[in-house]
Amino acid sequence: GDRRQGDRRQGDRRQGDRRQGSFDESWLGAAGVAPDSQAADSGRDASLFRTPWGAAGARPLVLVALSTSYQDQVGTIQRLLDAMESLAVRTVVTLGPALDGVALRVPANAHVVASASHDALMREAALVVTHCGHGTVMRALAHRRPMLCLPMGRDQNDNAARVAARGAGIRLAPDADAAALRDAIAALLADPRYAAAAAALGTAIAATTREEALVEALEELVAGPACRHA
Repeated sequence: GDRRQGDRRQGDRRQGDRRQGSFDESWLGAAGVAPDSQAADSGRDASLFRTPWGAAGARPLVLVALSTSYQDQVGTIQRLLDAMESLAVRTVVTLGPALDGVALRVPANAHVVASASHDALMREAALVVTHCGHGTVMRALAHRRPMLCLPMGRDQNDNAARVAARGAGIRLAPDADAAALRDAIAALLADPRYAAAAAALGTAIAATTREEALVEALEELVAGPACRHA
């Protein structure tokens, strides 16, 4: 009886995935991570990463990575999908566990998944659409990617303001309509200054991180093994 109920739940989940427009789940591999991205994230050739679009892969990839926690973002995601339907882009939306099973109208140029490797996707992406949580912003800048910033609360407004002030992205309210979102996405993809600013900011952050690591290593060396193991 329990096994049959579990099978029915799995069937309902698969139907929900089809409503979301999910693509072939074999592309994601174990734990929702693209198989080739696992090798790439381990330091091997990032060119091994494949998307499911085949010959259509020349269009720029837009990653939509809003919060993994619930922040009333379903409407925002749907407007983003509507905005990109008429653009010559490929879109991957990662939902996170808070939106598991949500029904969305997904255009032909988009795929919606529960999860996927953001590092792998950002290697290929031309643009990241984010709520501007600290982790996503830092990861996008580490990959030198410009951002469409849609802050929803907490520290996100400050993060979005900094990204926009540095010219590495455009900030809009999360309730912006599809037309405004489409115009911002088109501008971010068409104007190379956004990508250049994101690359400069990412390079500066990487340099600072290396310097801090070097200082810490030198301090440990001067302190000696007794202090290191105290």
